[in-house]
Amino acid sequence: MAHIQDGKWSWLVCFSATLSWLAALGFVFSFGIFFPVFMDYFNESREKTGKLYVEYVVPRFVAPKSMSHGTIN
Repeated sequence: MAHIQDGKWSWLVCFSATLSWLAALGFVFSFGIFFPVFMDYFNESREKTGKLYVEYVVPRFVAPKSMSHGTIN
């Protein structure tokens, strides 16, 4: 079977996926900086504002990993 070299389109997809992942990580790691801003904006306590992180950010990183268990033979 002959090996087909990757085209320019595949490099664009790879580059776009990398930028998307870096943006997501940037949001995750900067959440501590924006935490007081979110508290003031929503006018809520630390506990309720922390739920924003748990309900929005954590599932985006846990779900793909948990869904992959059992799919590899």
